[in-house]
Amino acid sequence: MLRYLFLDIGNTNTKWRFQGKCFKLPTQEFEFDKLPSSEKVYVSNVSERVFDVANELVIYVKAQ
Repeated sequence: MLRYLFLDIGNTNTKWRFQGKCFKLPTQEFEFDKLPSSEKVYVSNVSERVFDVANELVIYVKAQ
């Protein structure tokens, strides 16, 4: 089973889904280190905070 993580970083909360479970944390408390290990991370970031993660496992997506 592939272990993908889907991450939505908003201005107020950061939410993620991993292995069928959903999690939420205030964005001001969020750090990438708190996420579980996964094979790929799909990230949508509308937060004012800048997360500069240079990693081939991280794929940034943008809403159209």
